[in-house]
Amino acid sequence: MSEDELVENFKLIQDQAHRFASALLLPASQFSAEVTSASFWELERLKVRWRVSIKAQIMRLQRLCIVDAEGATRLYRSYSAKGYSGSEPYDDVWPLQQPTLLADVFRTVVDDGGCPRKSFGTICRCSLMMLRAWLHFLRAGSRKSLLAS
Repeated sequence: MSEDELVENFKLIQDQAHRFASALLLPASQFSAEVTSASFWELERLKVRWRVSIKAQIMRLQRLCIVDAEGATRLYRSYSAKGYSGSEPYDDVWPLQQPTLLADVFRTVVDDGGCPRKSFGTICRCSLMMLRAWLHFLRAGSRKSLLAS
């Protein structure tokens, strides 16, 4: 995918990424079985269990057709009314996890495996812009918080 295509299809790509993350973090069969009601206090309870933001849970509930658009709007209003737009419960208690597996794989392939960095993008079928962004992230290492990027 070229950089122009990436820019042109950014919203679609972003939506696909959100859907993938949502399905990965809140699997349909398990998550829907644990939702006893589509109430705000229930989402606060489920956040402790799944460690996924309340806002992401609302989106997942809507995608799973557990709540309709009106129900989601009601939950989003409660979310805003509680002042959770900046920070949710437990966000300041749980340490921010730093993903390392993909970075470790990249380092192993490039540094130890003898794969030139220029060839890595072709092999992985990612654009040069995405590869540069990833390299920048790797160079920053654990010094940067994921929230800052």
